[in-house]
Amino acid sequence: MQGFLKPYATRAGILGGIVGIVVLLLSLIPIVGLCLALLAWVVFVGTGVYAVMLGKQQGATMTIQQGAIDGAAAGGIAGVIAHIVKFIADIIVGAFFSVGLANGAGDVTSGIAGTLIGSCIGLVFGIIAAIVLGAIGGLIYAAIQQNQQKAA
Repeated sequence: MQGFLKPYATRAGILGGIVGIVVLLLSLIPIVGLCLALLAWVVFVGTGVYAVMLGKQQGATMTIQQGAIDGAAAGGIAGVIAHIVKFIADIIVGAFFSVGLANGAGDVTSGIAGTLIGSCIGLVFGIIAAIVLGAIGGLIYAAIQQNQQKAA
């Protein structure tokens, strides 16, 4: 059985994570975040596609299943990198808003607790979504490449 974490999937995941950081941090800006909502999903699908592309360039035999596995690994790496940075930014922004908008000490505490709970939930679901979207990107690109090889 081959390992799940290939060097090319790691490289694609790190690059996707860096792009994901930029997109997710820009999504904290109110109007810009609305416009960039789906772009984060495209970044994670693209990370899966890029992992399969790098694998094919390095001569790896790329089946549809291997494309999905490599895409999931790359999407997972990208998701962890991007969502941990966004988690930290959410906590900082949430703390500032909780302190600035609170009327009393109880409001500050409940505001920070709500921000922390919401950010933890967002972190978990964001990483899971990145893994699934990376797998979808790798699966689709590997299937397209396989069909093109059969036609040729």
